[in-house]
Amino acid sequence: MQSKYKEGNSVKLVAKVDDVNLLELSKEFLQNIELNFKKFNEKYINSKKENEQYLNHKKYIFTPEDLIKKSPLTIINAPWGSGKTFFIESFTKAFIDKQIKSDIFDSIIIIDAWKFSSSNSVPTEFATEISKKLVQLHNVPEKNKDGVVSKLFKSITPSQVSFNLSANLGFVSAGLQATKKLNEKDKKKESEINKEFKNFQKNAIKTIIFIDNLERLGSYSWDLLKSIIKLQEFPNFLILLPLNLEKMKNNIKDENKNSEYPIQKYIDFNFYNFNQDYYNFLKNGFKNNKNEDLIMDINKILDNDIDGEKLSIREVKSSFEKYGIFETEEEYEILKKIKEFIWDSSDVFKSIIINDINDFKLFHKEINEIISNFFKNEVKTSDWSNSIFNINLSEMDNFVNKIFQEKSGQKFYYNFNNDYISEIQNINSYLKKIKSLLTSKLTSLNLNLNECKNLFLKIDDKLNTAKEKQKKLENDVHEYNSMKADVDFNWESEMFTMKEKNLKNQNDLVGITTKQFINAKIECDHLNEEIDYINSKLKKINSFKTKIYIEELNKIKEKENKKFNYIKNFLNKNYDDLTGWIEDRNDISFTLNEKIKNFFKN
Repeated sequence: MQSKYKEGNSVKLVAKVDDVNLLELSKEFLQNIELNFKKFNEKYINSKKENEQYLNHKKYIFTPEDLIKKSPLTIINAPWGSGKTFFIESFTKAFIDKQIKSDIFDSIIIIDAWKFSSSNSVPTEFATEISKKLVQLHNVPEKNKDGVVSKLFKSITPSQVSFNLSANLGFVSAGLQATKKLNEKDKKKESEINKEFKNFQKNAIKTIIFIDNLERLGSYSWDLLKSIIKLQEFPNFLILLPLNLEKMKNNIKDENKNSEYPIQKYIDFNFYNFNQDYYNFLKNGFKNNKNEDLIMDINKILDNDIDGEKLSIREVKSSFEKYGIFETEEEYEILKKIKEFIWDSSDVFKSIIINDINDFKLFHKEINEIISNFFKNEVKTSDWSNSIFNINLSEMDNFVNKIFQEKSGQKFYYNFNNDYISEIQNINSYLKKIKSLLTSKLTSLNLNLNECKNLFLKIDDKLNTAKEKQKKLENDVHEYNSMKADVDFNWESEMFTMKEKNLKNQNDLVGITTKQFINAKIECDHLNEEIDYINSKLKKINSFKTKIYIEELNKIKEKENKKFNYIKNFLNKNYDDLTGWIEDRNDISFTLNEKIKNFFKN
């Protein structure tokens, strides 16, 4: 969960699975807090110089706000269970093991505030423990130790806490009583204690103080915070509060819920957001066998806190190994396993599936629009079964039936299981096949027509020649026969008979050639008709557009998410009939949404 309090002033602390004992993170953290600690002290020194003239004034007594705090305070924010306690303990162990070393800080104190949860007075018990631990770090003589502890206790215990509560707190009580007796018996002893306490107030031992689980005290956390803030009146402490900011805010009493979020006023430099590096853990675990979207979805699930809690990276690793998450193939089975056995972030799961299905639906709605336009503009407007493809090739009917499943009369319903791009490409390939066949046939017809025309021209020449000779023979017979009455002309019957015979033969030749002429013309005309028919087919095929639809579909195909195949399997597995879903049939959408809600309950 993203922190609501970043506002540009937070630093990420990312726990990586391969960072053994968070050593690298500890080094980065130390470097950052040292830098900020130096800046705070420099600012304090400068402010003290600037306000020198206003300090220790006899008549006007006040302490400038910038000088009240001598030690800075900040926060390490993270949900419960995310590993921040493990981090601060690892950080401290790294100092003890000399794996890291600070140029500034000499010691570290960790106090778990949660252990005060059953106390009658949380601030008093905290003041007791922190006083004892801080004085323990300094070389205070044993005889004065209780007295110094007592003075520190009184300094950091809020005034509204009943002082009577401290009377039953063991060494504090003894220390106070001892101080009382000293005051009565030996003022020198009192002077020694005061001197030791002043030395303590200068506090040369620079100490990191972790006060963990402050927010787990409920409304008492704000009472304890008052004691913690009073610690800032002493120099050379760096007070770090590992807590859950959201839970801390919820601890505000009802009457103050709408007031300014108080803890922000007490942070002296950037606070820290402690995060688990789920992403790189998932990336390495899946070894590029799963798409980026799935990894981001799982990261979102694990990064979503439940009741203010999160899993540490080590808990996630252990659970993933136990339930074989990285070995599971089906993406939604992975999500289901995570929800059932590891991290039950139901709202995130539902939103992921619903978003995925909505993306899947929008993707197919775009395809559906193109296919519907193809059906409307090309299929229905083209008499393609009787006009374009009626050439004794039956494959096209199979394509038509396969790509366009008509239900409810003439209503076309989109089927997201169909590969429409391939089907239209099949149609396009088939069109090319038909076009090739028709073109080949057209070429053959044109060759035949050319031959027919050449033959026709030859026959025409032959017929014209035969007719000319026929005419000449007819004239010759007529002229020879008309001279029969001329007494001076030697007319011979044999000659006439021969001429008539020649004419008859020529007439027969003209008749045969005329028939050849007519047949050649009929053949050429038939070839022309067939060529016109083929050209009309080709024209219709050329007018039938597939390329533009394939191009549009391929552009949309580029948007296809690798996850869509899992969504399709998920839908097919969980729903018997989604006819009309892409067309936004309300009853189908309602059923789908209901089943999505119940998916993880099965």
